[in-house]
Amino acid sequence: MTTTTVPRRAFLAAIPFVAGSLAACAASSPRNAEKKAGTFLLVHGAWHGSWCYQQVAQLLREQGHRVFTVTLSGLAERSNLVSPDIDLSTHVQDVVNAVEWEELNDFVLVGHSYGGMVITAAAEQIWRKVSAIVYLDAFIPQSGQALAELNGDGARAAMEQRALATGGYLPPIPAKVFAIEERNQARVDAKCTKQPAKTFLERVPVASAYARIPKKMYLRAARFKHPGFDRIMATLQTNPAWAVQSWDVGHRMMLDVPERTARYLMEAL
Repeated sequence: MTTTTVPRRAFLAAIPFVAGSLAACAASSPRNAEKKAGTFLLVHGAWHGSWCYQQVAQLLREQGHRVFTVTLSGLAERSNLVSPDIDLSTHVQDVVNAVEWEELNDFVLVGHSYGGMVITAAAEQIWRKVSAIVYLDAFIPQSGQALAELNGDGARAAMEQRALATGGYLPPIPAKVFAIEERNQARVDAKCTKQPAKTFLERVPVASAYARIPKKMYLRAARFKHPGFDRIMATLQTNPAWAVQSWDVGHRMMLDVPERTARYLMEAL
């Protein structure tokens, strides 16, 4: 048997190359790959507060992500400040202020239901700082539209009439209407607070900047019947710039399936 001897100088010269190759292999291994840490700003829907994201936020933080939640003016723990003068512009400013004071950049902006109105309007001011925008069974207005117009014929007149009878507010709709899991209905009904009607009636002046955000996702909760959301989903499914999914869950997926919702949001990174 012939034995080949490698010169000592050649052997030493090869060490850096071999070490570098091994390091590259280790770095490319899924087991050793570092998870990308992201930043999220979560905006809730009508009558709610940041409390509805508690579980999802905790799950995201456990994965190393930074999570910020904003409770919109006059709702939940800020209900002591409620006023019939609070409108959509007030809630938009809540989100813009959170981005400014928390110094957020390259983050995922998430809006649920009515929160879709808020993040769409807020995007006009902050879209350059947003890496992805995620709509959770949410409204996406066009320029000049209010939520009232997106809820079907006659919805605006009905809201205006109800607001006149209640001093400028709209009371929460029972949780069961939204096909929420029965185990969560009592908690939701107990925590929801009245909301100023102007937030539903004010029209979004311009709604275009959100479309310039690099990554866009829409999640439809199919168990909650809402023709408006169905139309949004159908339109976005034909647009290759959007990632669209439909789940067999109720309207408040962050409460009914928090683990699945947290995993979905991480897909925006």
